[in-house]
Amino acid sequence: MKLKKDKKNLVFRIARIAVCIMVIGLFANGDYSLANVFDIDDLVLAVGEETGNAGVSFSFDEIAPNEIVLSPDYDETQITWKYSLDRGLNWFDGEGLRKKLSEPELASLSKENDLVVKITDLINQEEREFVVDITKHELPENLYVNDFENRLFGSTSKLEWSIDGINWTSFNAALPNLGGDVNLMVRIPASGTALGSEVKTFAFSKDEINETRKYVSLSKLSVDKYSSEDPSFPINSVLDGNGLNYWKTLSTDSLKFLTISITKPIYLSGIDYIGNIKEAKISASMDGINWTLVATSDLKSITLDSSVLTKYVKIEALSTDNDEVLSLSQVNLFEDNTKRVLPKLKVSYDTVELTRGNVIAQLLDVGENIRVTSEGGLVHLFTENGTFKFTYENELGMSGEVIASVDWIDRVSPTASIKYEKTSTGGVKATLVDESEFIEITNNGGNRSYTFNKNGTFEFIFKDLAGNEGRVLASVDSITTKKPSPSVKPSKPVENKPSTSKPSVDKDEKPVENDKPSTDKEPEKPTEVKVSNSFTINNVSIEVLGDKLTIPLALKMDTKELTKTLKPKVGKGSTFFELYFVDGDGDRVTISQNYKMILKLDSDKIFKDVYKVDGDKLTKLEYTTRGAKEIEIDIDALSNYIVSYDTKDENKKGASAFDYIVALLLAMLLAVAAVVVYRRTR
Repeated sequence: MKLKKDKKNLVFRIARIAVCIMVIGLFANGDYSLANVFDIDDLVLAVGEETGNAGVSFSFDEIAPNEIVLSPDYDETQITWKYSLDRGLNWFDGEGLRKKLSEPELASLSKENDLVVKITDLINQEEREFVVDITKHELPENLYVNDFENRLFGSTSKLEWSIDGINWTSFNAALPNLGGDVNLMVRIPASGTALGSEVKTFAFSKDEINETRKYVSLSKLSVDKYSSEDPSFPINSVLDGNGLNYWKTLSTDSLKFLTISITKPIYLSGIDYIGNIKEAKISASMDGINWTLVATSDLKSITLDSSVLTKYVKIEALSTDNDEVLSLSQVNLFEDNTKRVLPKLKVSYDTVELTRGNVIAQLLDVGENIRVTSEGGLVHLFTENGTFKFTYENELGMSGEVIASVDWIDRVSPTASIKYEKTSTGGVKATLVDESEFIEITNNGGNRSYTFNKNGTFEFIFKDLAGNEGRVLASVDSITTKKPSPSVKPSKPVENKPSTSKPSVDKDEKPVENDKPSTDKEPEKPTEVKVSNSFTINNVSIEVLGDKLTIPLALKMDTKELTKTLKPKVGKGSTFFELYFVDGDGDRVTISQNYKMILKLDSDKIFKDVYKVDGDKLTKLEYTTRGAKEIEIDIDALSNYIVSYDTKDENKKGASAFDYIVALLLAMLLAVAAVVVYRRTR
């Protein structure tokens, strides 16, 4: 704060301050003045004797706000003191070394009525008077309302603002929300020995909603190029938001222009400016090099006929109110916000089924104005389950993203356990249990059980839905060899005809019945039997002969229907059947050995082909003709078969139809001949 010194000590005080300034200057090697060292508005000087043991201070906002504070040195002396708020017209006694002024007292202070403190030394009977110079803050003159930016521009660092006039906030602490219809009050608060400024009100209006002419914030604009600048009116004034600041060119410019860069492209729909241009030429560019003329106008608020995509805007002054210079204080750009549309892209996958391979994800519907910014472009290869973020942006720089997610890659082999149990015939049945997931057994005829009739091993092979293969080995060594009493049961589902083959004979030339073992005993070898079973289906007789079966099994046959895939390959004249063995528990048993299958057709059918069937795959079998209607086929395992044939009745029907057509044609010729003869006789 400023204090007016008494004349007695004035010279001494000034000299002491001067010495201090000189010392500071020597150390700092600088040029200092009293104004540089101290903030004159807030300067507080202790005034007293030359020893410096006396003084008074006061401040509106310092350590002891609104208090008159005497120097601590007075605590050791006998003094009385008083103060006046009207330059000595009225006095009030002070006590101690501090006195906090009341609100009414503070309100009575003004720059005309300084604070005066009078201290009386009771011992020396000396009286000293100290004057605190009270001033008042003035609001800066460069405050400017920018309603487009919803902001008060100018020197606001020392200002406080309020919407209701009660609660005040420093501009340094927070900025007001001025987006609606708002009356903003500002002031400079009291500080040091300066009173607070007057309160000034600025009006802000609600933003106008026009999506085709939406204001582009100054934060997105910057000066790219310009013709020249007057140092007293710099180029940064044109985009500082304060319409009180101006940019001016030099009078030597033949071409006066300003180029503005936009952070991201916009669809420019309009431009406003404050300046001395009489006729303006507006151009747009995406690269700042190649320009397109979009408007020529003498208006200061221009709306384009149609919005144009641009990243740079050039303003050229074709003529000005002062032909020597171009002067602009503010430029506002507007965009067509209806064109700020970012499409939502979708992702496709080359497969969505469980797979043990890779999965390809691809962005769909990517237009020419879309640029994919994520690594890999339009495609991403998943080598394992996970997610991937596709990112992209449009011509306006609007960014989008879409997440691709894959969880159906499976490269883990399935597992299973084996459960063993004894069969009624003394064998052991191994069954797959406790599968880790759904599996399909690819051997053993698709059966999950395998019956051991002697010690050995069998490997189950299976796969999961993704195609991963798993294997598990069944092993049995607990079966004891006994002489079997084999018998072969005929199939129950279909007619079982007695075998027409000759019975087997043993080494003593004794006949052996098909369902009884030989009476010859060889203690070290199992009994061998010949199996002969016959079936009849669709007038096709089927007989199977197998040698050296050492266990009691039953031969079964099931008829099957032709699939849509098989039927065109074999024709409608065909029989589809499956042959297989079952043990005493009714479980299928696979035995690899040689068999003979004898097929015999009825008299009205003619053999075409015999096929072995594996799914939809057909394998044509070679056969030996045994008679006019009988063939013999050597096979090494029982499976699915198709017999195809022609029917004589169909051939006859075809011949009869032909004869009928010929007879009809002859009858027609005879009728025509009769008509001709009749006409001639007349």
